[in-house]
Formats: sequence, C-alpha cells, structure tokens
Amino acid sequence: MLALGRPLRLDIARDPHAAPTDAGHLDGQELILRLLRGSGFIRRVELNTRPADSRHAIDVVGLDPCRRVMVVIGI
Repeated sequence: MLALGRPLRLDIARDPHAAPTDAGHLDGQELILRLLRGSGFIRRVELNTRPADSRHAIDVVGLDPCRRVMVVIGI
C-alpha cells in the first residue's frame, strides 16, 4: 500500500519492555523448574489434563521414572 507516494508499513505488537500479564505465574514456574533441575527429575510445564480443553493444565510436573514418582505442582 502506498500513502503519499511512500511505502506504508504498520507493525502491531505488544510493548517488548512491558511484563506479560501473568509474569508472577511465570516467575513461579521458573522457580520450581530451577529447584527441580538438580534433583534429576524430568521437568514439564503446562501439562494438559484434558487434551480436548487446553485451559486445564498442571503448571509444573517433575517425573522420576526410576523411582516411579510424579510431583504435581500448581501455582
């Protein structure tokens, strides 16, 4: 599209300097992931509990298949 004989380009995006609206939630997930890192657990985030409805998820899961342990953490 040309405006006044000059190319016109519009980029619409969120402010890159603004924190996400769920920054506190994400900080909590990052903390738990860091704590689980040294424990040998396989770590997962946002594990869907109902595959047909992605709004329902476990925030952080730690898995230890050798000991058959699953740690479920909600934030």
